[in-house]
Amino acid sequence: NNSGISKRQITDLVDQSIQINTHCFVVTADNRYILACGFWDKSFRVYSTETGKLTQIVFGHWDVVTCLARSESYIGGDCYIVSGSRDATLLLWYWSGRHHIIGDNPNN
Repeated sequence: NNSGISKRQITDLVDQSIQINTHCFVVTADNRYILACGFWDKSFRVYSTETGKLTQIVFGHWDVVTCLARSESYIGGDCYIVSGSRDATLLLWYWSGRHHIIGDNPNN
């Protein structure tokens, strides 16, 4: 929307050494949440697209998270999220479409 009425910004500071691009963002299958990375505290974050509010901060890497990707969604919106970091690791996370939260295990 070019009118700027519904324009929102992620105000948290990102690591200045990271170039922010499309690989730093993932949208859930229902378009209700945006996951973003590149933050100085080595986290990636989940934001509500409806309110713009931060809903979860996810930690697991030893360095700045530089990219995110999402698998195809299952029934109910569940899917897997992969985060990649400057520490040369990939971590696999589980997105619960029912609870709208990230974890490391579909059973938790």
